[in-house]
Amino acid sequence: MLKSIPLVFLDDEQKAIVAKVDGEVRQFNSRSLEMIKVTPEVIVQALLDMPNIERDIQRQARAISDTIDGHQMRVSTANLFRGTLGYEYRTREAAVQQTELADAAHKYRYDARAAWYDGRVADSISGWLAAMTEWDKLFQTKGFEYVESDGEFIRDLFDIVERFVIILDGDNKVFTDVVDDKVPMEGMIRAKLYQESNPEPYKRAMDFAKKYFSDITASDNASKTEKITKRIFRNGLSENAEERQKQIREKEESVYLQIALSFESINDGNEFMQLAPLSDIRDQMLEANALYILALEKQNKPLPEPLPLRSFVELMMQHDPAINAATSEAQTGLSLSQNNKPLEALTALEKAIDMWKPILAKYPLIRHDPTLQAHDDLTVLATLYSELLRTQKKELPEVFPFKDFITP
Repeated sequence: MLKSIPLVFLDDEQKAIVAKVDGEVRQFNSRSLEMIKVTPEVIVQALLDMPNIERDIQRQARAISDTIDGHQMRVSTANLFRGTLGYEYRTREAAVQQTELADAAHKYRYDARAAWYDGRVADSISGWLAAMTEWDKLFQTKGFEYVESDGEFIRDLFDIVERFVIILDGDNKVFTDVVDDKVPMEGMIRAKLYQESNPEPYKRAMDFAKKYFSDITASDNASKTEKITKRIFRNGLSENAEERQKQIREKEESVYLQIALSFESINDGNEFMQLAPLSDIRDQMLEANALYILALEKQNKPLPEPLPLRSFVELMMQHDPAINAATSEAQTGLSLSQNNKPLEALTALEKAIDMWKPILAKYPLIRHDPTLQAHDDLTVLATLYSELLRTQKKELPEVFPFKDFITP
């Protein structure tokens, strides 16, 4: 049952149990495969052990076995030399490099490098994107689909992604600033990531945690978690409602901290991921940070320093078009207010408020860091909105998520 629970929920002793069981299962599987493996030697020995088999047949069986062994040795030696020389890969590489798409990719790459050295950064970025697009087309071409996930091709071709990341970073851009839809070579980027650090366990752990903590805190669904809870809280949950909630909140904080740290390790180990080339992984990282902050808020705890994924979250905020749009709408409201048009200003500000709601849910860090530009923007928006309502003899909405941003 422990194996069905993500490791982030388990204590060190439980993790050791899971690791021990996994090791025993691997050993059992290995021994089982060895026991059922049929080789020429096994067949010969079986014939020798049969009392009614003629000696001539036994001699023939042994000779055949020796012949097979000789062929297998020669095959192994040939494969060793083929591997040393990279014969298989070089044959496939030659086929790839002779395509028109590969040729075009190399030309775009050359132009991109020349543009970079000439100081034409925008042209260089366009050139690198064009080169990556040509490779992407090749990956979708019949007969070459294997290239984007082949370890040896990733080793040789991923250099183009790493160089592009350096240029983007130097120009203070992320992938979403220069790519509207699908990132070229996304399949190879994903393959490279999964080769280095598979994020799937972290995603599954986060999904499990969201459902578990939702169910255990909802009285109607608490019974659904009973078996899992007994394994997660080995000493049981308190009968006292307040103490019980404290136990759950502390576990929630611990789980989301480990998930956020796990996602942060992806960026630490894969520099290309820091500029968010994979939108789904980017969103998972942002959600992990948000869930951890919410878990702290439920306990009225301050944010720790360092906060996992903080620099990544701040970078994504700087390049989030939704924040730019909401800020622009709020600026419209401010201008209308300065021009003595309070009703029109209120309408614009309410629209801006609706735009900011999902942003604040996505980036709860804004609530805690007054040094962020987004915090300043929300302070101006909420305060102005409150003042305009007062001049119109109106009250703030009963549910107003920006009350803490209002200044006297």
